[in-house]
Amino acid sequence: IPDRRELVVPVARGCPIGCDFCDVPTMQGLRERRISVDATVDYIRRSFAEQPFEYVAFYAPTFTLDKRWVTELCAVLEAEPRRYPWKCATTLHHLSHELVGAMARSGCVRISVGVETFDVGGAGSLPLIKQKAAKEFIDVAAWCVSNAVELNCFVIVGLPGTTLDGTKWTIEAVSAAGARVRPTVYTPYHLMHAGMSEREVSAFNRQLFVTAEEMRQGGEDPFALLALIFGGDDYVTPATERIPQAAATS
Repeated sequence: IPDRRELVVPVARGCPIGCDFCDVPTMQGLRERRISVDATVDYIRRSFAEQPFEYVAFYAPTFTLDKRWVTELCAVLEAEPRRYPWKCATTLHHLSHELVGAMARSGCVRISVGVETFDVGGAGSLPLIKQKAAKEFIDVAAWCVSNAVELNCFVIVGLPGTTLDGTKWTIEAVSAAGARVRPTVYTPYHLMHAGMSEREVSAFNRQLFVTAEEMRQGGEDPFALLALIFGGDDYVTPATERIPQAAATS
C-alpha cells in the first residue's frame, strides 16, 4: 500500500486447493499449518511498539481457509485498544458476507482474491472451487463495497483455454465493480523439474511467458496479451487514506 509502512506477518503455510499455476503446493505442501491467534497478535503488538509500522500484511496462501481461526483473530483485533489496519489474500470461494463484515470491523482495509478469469474456456485450467468466479465475484464485490473494504483481484493472462477477448472482458467486469485489477502472466509451475538449468528456471517469473508456444496459444498476439499486464491504469487505491501515518522516529 503506497506511502505506508508494512509489517508482514506470515500466519500459514501449505494449501489444499492445488492450482497448477501456483508454487505453494509444491514448496509448502497441500496441508495447511497455522500459528495461533494469540502468537499472531502478540507479534503484532510487539512489532508496532518497537517500530513505526502502520499496517499489517497477513501472509497465508488462502487466508480465510480456516474460518474459525479468522473469526477468532477478528474478535481479538476488534477488542484491541489500538487499531491495526490490515490486508490479506484468499479466494472468492472462502469468503462470506458475515466474514467480510467481521474482517472489516477488526481493521481489514484490503482483501486480495484470485479471480483468475471469467472466461468459461479457462474452466478446465482451474480447480473446481474457482470455476464459478463470475458468480461469486458479484457477491464478494458487493460485500466489500458495503463494508468499505478494497477488493484487489488477480487475473491470469494467458491461462490455457482463455482468449484475449475473454481476458479483456474479465478485466472490464472487475473494474466496473469498482475493484482493482492485478493482471499476471500464466506461469505453469507444475512443469518445473529438478533437471532444469538456472536459465530455464528463471523463465518462471510471472513476467514473461515461459515458452513461445504458450505465448501464441489460441492464435493470440503475445504482445497484445503482455499489453494487458504492462499497459497500466489510472486506479488509485483508497486504502492509503484509511491507514493513519505513524509518527516519524530516528
